[in-house]
This record gives sequence, C-alpha cells and structure tokens, in this order.
Amino acid sequence: MVWDSVAAAATGRRCWLLALVAAALGVGLMVLIGGNAAAGQSPQSVPIDAQSARVEALARQFPGGDEAPVIVVVSRT
Repeated sequence: MVWDSVAAAATGRRCWLLALVAAALGVGLMVLIGGNAAAGQSPQSVPIDAQSARVEALARQFPGGDEAPVIVVVSRT
C-alpha cells in the first residue's frame, strides 16, 4: 500500500533526506510567496470612544499607570 512506503521512507535510514527536502520546499515556498507588507505596520487602533481606549487614557493618570504589571511565580519542587 501507499502508506507502507511512506512509513518506510519516514523511518528508514535516509529519513533525514526526506526532512531536508520538506524543509527546502517550505523555505522555497515562503520565498516565492514574498514578504508580508503589513508586518512593519502597527495594528489598527480602536476608536477613541471605545471603552478600552477610555480605560487606557484613565489608567495613565494613576501613579504607575505607565508601567506594566508583572506576575512572578516561584516554585520549589
């Protein structure tokens, strides 16, 4: 069957060759598709009257409003 030959190729001595060919095809496909033009742009912001935008503006007024919260978890096992 077809799956037997695929399994033999994937588990045989030359399976590294199959992985190398697959990786080369993947890289070649990415090169052919090209870059993402929107990757360098910032994401679209929400409207100024949205609740999240108003909360962000209010949070800046509080002491430490320009800092990001951090949670640190320490575990001894």
